[in-house]
Amino acid sequence: MRAGGFAYLMAVAVAGAAVAWVTLKPASRYDALPMCGLAITVVATFLAVVVARYPVLVPPGLTVGNAASPGSTFDFIAVGIGLNVPLVLFYNWYAHYAFHGKETSGAGPAKSAIPPVQDAQPSQEAS
Repeated sequence: MRAGGFAYLMAVAVAGAAVAWVTLKPASRYDALPMCGLAITVVATFLAVVVARYPVLVPPGLTVGNAASPGSTFDFIAVGIGLNVPLVLFYNWYAHYAFHGKETSGAGPAKSAIPPVQDAQPSQEAS
């Protein structure tokens, strides 16, 4: 039963990946299909791992005390997050500021202010 469930979920994951691959084109009308295919792939793969490990998802000898990290690890993580969050927030603000208002219409690329270059016509000299 577990092998059948695992095989079924892996087939669903492969089908989701195939949908994402086939619909991932720049000129596609369906922009959400690649993302949905990848989401289906990730969820089906996770569920396949759960089905494969079903009776013992957590090893029996693992306790909360064994799984906990020392306090210094949490201090290190808190300092790392505390230093990096302002950098991430600044980067996001700067990216929003730099690209703000670049797209004027919701449909298609913005029109360029520079006219296209036209081929020069050869001059015909009178002989």
